[in-house]
Amino acid sequence: MTVDAFTTPGPQQARRAPLAHRAGDLAAAGGPGLSLREVSFETVLNVRSGTASAVTGGKVSGATGGEAGRATGGEAGRATGGEAGRATGGEAGRATGGELSPGLPGAGLVAPLPGLHGTAHALWLGPDEWLIVGKSWAVSEWAAARPTVPNATAPEPTEPKPTEPKPTEPKPTEPKPAVPELIVPEPAAPKPTVPEPTVPEPTVAAKPLSAVAVSLSVPQNGLHLVDLSANYATLLITGPHARDLLEKAITLDLHPRSFAPGQCALTTFARAGVLLWQVGEQAYRLMFRPSFGTYLTDWLIDASQEFRQNG
Repeated sequence: MTVDAFTTPGPQQARRAPLAHRAGDLAAAGGPGLSLREVSFETVLNVRSGTASAVTGGKVSGATGGEAGRATGGEAGRATGGEAGRATGGEAGRATGGELSPGLPGAGLVAPLPGLHGTAHALWLGPDEWLIVGKSWAVSEWAAARPTVPNATAPEPTEPKPTEPKPTEPKPTEPKPAVPELIVPEPAAPKPTVPEPTVPEPTVAAKPLSAVAVSLSVPQNGLHLVDLSANYATLLITGPHARDLLEKAITLDLHPRSFAPGQCALTTFARAGVLLWQVGEQAYRLMFRPSFGTYLTDWLIDASQEFRQNG
């Protein structure tokens, strides 16, 4: 059961994973060459850079079938009338303005965050946008460190130029017309009022913030962080038939020459916006909005039937 119990000041609480109620169905959908299960309780941070960063040394995965290379809000944008710019097997174009921040990967790539022993990864979403995905403590440690972006440097102070005062000519003053005095009656004395007794409002102890949520909205070193952990559900699809299952309803070319371990892409799967991340030779992560959870789970269970029968 994917239920995580944690203690806070007060009674014990429990949080439930988005697909906890489908854990049994996902396990039953697997077979000798296919396994489906939920990856739960990982922290997800959206990272944006306020400066232009160079995307060097990366490869862009093939994007076919009218799919846009970048999408906002977790939805894959649709590009009608043709394919989004295909760059299969080639190097991403370099953008001017400096090098990437340490630990943040280039176009279409995924990289483990340095010093965290593979417990957190950075996924490229766009020229100035990434997702940080991993264990809560690892993401918290990375967020507290706030890696710097070399482009995010303060502007050099400039010395003010001395300005010479301009001579001013005195303006002639015109005499103001006399205004007759007005007689204002004295206000009546206010009636004495009896103050009503005030009842103090009960005070509620503030809930402690998690280490991840502290100061995320405050940009530092050119990075803006937003906690999107509640915006994603994740399925892990593994086995020799994992790629066959995904190719039933995805617009990407998943052949190893175009899409390999350590790459990710925003795309559509069964008409739902997803983020696909290949974590191994026969292992993929499918990240999507929790509201798509029931629909995609039902679709995958139905599509995997042939692999259960054929083994």
